[in-house]
Amino acid sequence: MEEIFGYLVEYLHNNREVDVGGVINACTVTGTFVFPLLVQAGGVDGFEIQLDEQLKIQYISIIHHLDGFSIACGVGIDLLVGGILCMSVGKARLGRDDSLDLLDEMLGAPEATACQINFSFVHDNGLLLLFAGKVSNSLCYLKILYYFCGNKNCGNMKKIICLIGVCLMAMLGCSAEKHEVTETDVPASDARILYVGRVDFTNPEAPLYTYPGVQIVAGFEGTSIRMKAKPKSGFYMAQVDELGPFKVDYFTREDTVTVLAEGLPEGRHVVKLMNIIEGYEMRPEFYGFILDPGKDLTDPPALPQRKIEFIGNSITCGYGVEAQAATVRFSYDTENHYLSFAALTARALDAQHLVVARSGIGIFRNYNGPYDGNPAIAMPALYGYTNFNDTTQLWDYSRFTPDLVCINLGTNDASTGRFNKTKLREAYASFIQQVRGKYPQAKIVMLSGCMLSGDRLHAVEDALNAAVKEANRKGDRDVYRFDFSPQDGSLGYGADYHPSIKQQEKMAGELVPYLRELMGW
Repeated sequence: MEEIFGYLVEYLHNNREVDVGGVINACTVTGTFVFPLLVQAGGVDGFEIQLDEQLKIQYISIIHHLDGFSIACGVGIDLLVGGILCMSVGKARLGRDDSLDLLDEMLGAPEATACQINFSFVHDNGLLLLFAGKVSNSLCYLKILYYFCGNKNCGNMKKIICLIGVCLMAMLGCSAEKHEVTETDVPASDARILYVGRVDFTNPEAPLYTYPGVQIVAGFEGTSIRMKAKPKSGFYMAQVDELGPFKVDYFTREDTVTVLAEGLPEGRHVVKLMNIIEGYEMRPEFYGFILDPGKDLTDPPALPQRKIEFIGNSITCGYGVEAQAATVRFSYDTENHYLSFAALTARALDAQHLVVARSGIGIFRNYNGPYDGNPAIAMPALYGYTNFNDTTQLWDYSRFTPDLVCINLGTNDASTGRFNKTKLREAYASFIQQVRGKYPQAKIVMLSGCMLSGDRLHAVEDALNAAVKEANRKGDRDVYRFDFSPQDGSLGYGADYHPSIKQQEKMAGELVPYLRELMGW
């Protein structure tokens, strides 16, 4: 055995540069070999290496590639190390210095605990030897050597190389089994993914949520990231690092996968997602992320320490905010909680925020409800469940303990016809106690506006003032009142006369300084 290895080392020492010609059709290769002269590799599923006559090359290092590709090197290249970067679109060649840098970075690569060795004979004048082994599920290396015999008889060399391959397989416990290296598939259950909001984890591989504002945050490495979610389930806002936020359409999408970013610089990145619509009809589900081959999630970024819960109706949801006129009827593609006063306020105050809101809901009387209300389907009755109109799972309040709760309800109670003002006041007082029972230390701010005006607005304000005064009188001094300015159309309207983007911004502009002073933030 020592004689065999000695022969090979001496042969390599005397043949550092080899002339290669023709086309090499290599067999399928995946994984890595334990030699240190390697560069990180992704999966290979069949490839062709085209080497022109004048090329002098000893090592070819392949990184980050997909299924099936070809490598073409031009005439006259003289390299000891050639690095080829193959991506999902096209291919790029690294210069000699870049290749050497990549090689230097990998000299301390961990040794393989299992490996796969494949080799393929070429023509009479040489031998292509392919070493491949598996280091882990996400990290593999590949080494390709071409031994050129010139006018010598290569038969003995081929026999020696074959014998070495067999011996290495025996020594390292290698297997001829194919190990494919593909993109990193990160499940939704990965503990490094952070969720903010009311989420049902009954199926940890497909977390479900119906309230707008649910956020998903993760750190990752690599140059690209894709998300996986339930098709035809709504819209998200996404942001990668400090790049501008953008809208992701899962409302019309038939596929579960969509690209969030490509062509990022190598290194660590952060991705943030937000569900921006009411999902009680489509019941969105998140399935995870897809990363570059060999890449993984990193430790998650720290979330803001401040926490706000917003309880509300369509105004809080961001109903129709992207519509351009009051006469536009509501559709999900115009709803965007990211642009609501609630989300704007949370970002301005550097706070996490959780949302419990539904268009048309009231504190005791939903939109256009009976005079005495319909409390069985109003907010207080549904507040205790993880998802709207779904009584299968009670919400665990310990999962999110806010410093501040902002409640904006009453617009629908007073929206149409006659309504029982006494029951309105009683419902406010009761709900304050209900929320206080869940969050003994939080400050509670009761909001009004901005869609009501005239007598209806005054009725809501009177009921709110009375309920807050009653709570204060009973010893709860951490309940407060705040009124938004009524909209007058000067800033435009969203769908169905709901607040426009500019109106929502005005609301946040009014609320933020009040809360900053109240909370000392």
